[in-house]
Amino acid sequence: MVVQAKRYKKNVGVRAVQEIVSAQKYYKADECWVITNSLFINQVIKLAGSNHLRLIDRSELMDWMIQYNKSA
Repeated sequence: MVVQAKRYKKNVGVRAVQEIVSAQKYYKADECWVITNSLFINQVIKLAGSNHLRLIDRSELMDWMIQYNKSA
């Protein structure tokens, strides 16, 4: 698995997907995720779909944090 974390003030662009796709091929990873504290632009969502990437934006990240805190 290859995971890329992006801490951005603005929305995440296409370059993030290009980077993770390259890393996936290089490391021969079965799965890739891009996680951000922000949001993804529409082109990223489309590109990620065609490359089988999982995108985790701030909403899902916050849900994870809330669930973790409840179980702690």
